[in-house]
Amino acid sequence: MNFTNLPSQFDKDSLALFKDLVAEHPYCSTLRILLAKNHQELNTVEKDRIIKDNAIYVPDRKKYFDILHNVSNDLIIQPATPFYSVDNPGNEADINLSESDQKNDGKDDLINKFLREQPRISATIKEDTVDEEDLPSETELEQEFVSEILAEIYWKQGNHGKAISIYEKLSLKNPEKSRFFATQIEKIRKEII
Repeated sequence: MNFTNLPSQFDKDSLALFKDLVAEHPYCSTLRILLAKNHQELNTVEKDRIIKDNAIYVPDRKKYFDILHNVSNDLIIQPATPFYSVDNPGNEADINLSESDQKNDGKDDLINKFLREQPRISATIKEDTVDEEDLPSETELEQEFVSEILAEIYWKQGNHGKAISIYEKLSLKNPEKSRFFATQIEKIRKEII
């Protein structure tokens, strides 16, 4: 439908028709465009509100603007046709180009080359070798994770030696709490006996 020829056909009867059709088919963008155009041509009071509200339902707002302002686009829309067909999909693809594709001055040469060669991206995995000398020993790891909570966990699990060791390390790190750690160590030793 050519929207540029419609302004002469818009009247109050068509306005009522478009209102009824939009009420029946609220998501039809073509009907909403026609309703807005009809309001604009009749210069109704609610014209601005209708144009604004209907813009939400129109997928291409540039075309909506062009239709409302009688901007003529000499754009010819051609139906989608395949430019090539792929034969033997299991093997290497033989591409038969149509005449319209051959006239595009080599724009698709890169694509055709890609389809012929079918390049692959290979990932190279670099193994990071770690020297065992660089890894911290178990005692160094224990020193890093020394806490009161860990000592309590060891105590509750029955690892009294580890719990006492952690409390001794904590008393060296935190001299202000050394009295507390000493009492904890005494409790553990009494539990052992």
